[in-house]
Formats: sequence, structure tokens, C-alpha cells
Amino acid sequence: MDIYDYAKYPTKEDWLKVYGDKVDTLDKLGLENNKRKFNILNFDEGYYGIKLSYWLQEFNNRAFDLTTNYTLLKTYYDAGIPGDEWYKSPGDKGQSVQYFPHFGEEHFGNLF
Repeated sequence: MDIYDYAKYPTKEDWLKVYGDKVDTLDKLGLENNKRKFNILNFDEGYYGIKLSYWLQEFNNRAFDLTTNYTLLKTYYDAGIPGDEWYKSPGDKGQSVQYFPHFGEEHFGNLF
């Protein structure tokens, strides 16, 4: 059993539904990188301008990763796992304890 057999990527509609709940909050995470002009001949201004642009881009990449991770996490959380009864004693096949008795083959992908 491989996780790639069970992993599912949300559709565009699902993505908008999950992301739409928090769109105002998540859109405030990114920082604007004003493409200001600086004098390349002035070492300090040029050096720190390039560094600032780099770190703003890094921060915005992390903010995008956060929104992607939130959407995927919420999608898998909403998919749910049948865990109301997480063990059964005795088990169906005679074992003393059977864990996750209501899991089907399709539910094991939701564990990851």
C-alpha cells in the first residue's frame, strides 16, 4: 500500500470552498514588495535593497505554503475517518483486540 494510491488533491471548487472561509485572513499574510528603484552605484542602498527583496520573496513563499498546507489539511480533515469505534474486542477474525474495525481500504489514505 502506497500513500500515492490514496492521496487526492482537492478540485478547484473544493479549494475555493475551503480557502473561501479564511480568505480575508490568509490574504493579509503576504507582504508587498514595492519594486522601488535604488542606485546600484550606492553600495549600501543596492546591497540592502537586494537583500530586502530576497527576504520579502522568501516570506511570501512561506505564506503561500501556509495557505496550501491549510487547504490540504482541512480537506483531509473534512474527509474524515470512521473512528467513532476505534477498537473492537474480540475482533472479527478472532483476535483479542481489533483496531480500526470500520476502516475500509479507501480510509487508510486519510491517516497520512
